[in-house]
Amino acid sequence: MSTAGDIFDRSPDTISIATVIGFWTMLSWFAWVPIVGRGLKYTGLVIGLYYAVVQGADQQHSEPHPTSPAAVLRANGRLLVLVGPWFLAAIAIYGIGGLWDLVGLPGLFISPADSIAYIFVATGVLAAVQYAVAGCHTRFQDRTE
Repeated sequence: MSTAGDIFDRSPDTISIATVIGFWTMLSWFAWVPIVGRGLKYTGLVIGLYYAVVQGADQQHSEPHPTSPAAVLRANGRLLVLVGPWFLAAIAIYGIGGLWDLVGLPGLFISPADSIAYIFVATGVLAAVQYAVAGCHTRFQDRTE
């Protein structure tokens, strides 16, 4: 019968995946705009998938992907610097919604804040996808040379 300790000993890679998803989920708690919170959680899933793919492939090679929580948090902190401004812009754009009601542009009765925020959030998530794809490509290309 296996214990929880045995499971973690055999699969340290899952700790790094949980660290990635936990990091982005905790960031989503601070996003008071729901679409931004969801975008941050999706980013965690994208990067968690990246770690799962790379670590799965690394099981066959001698140079493993770093799995310590500290290394994982450092790597995700660097990614946050890349994608964070898109999520912050999505939050900031909701200030326009209040101004929109004051200005009252004729013919446009609904503030475009939701649509613009969606564009920013999607850009942030897809920048994380681009980061993950580039990381996988570089890592796997280095092995074939």
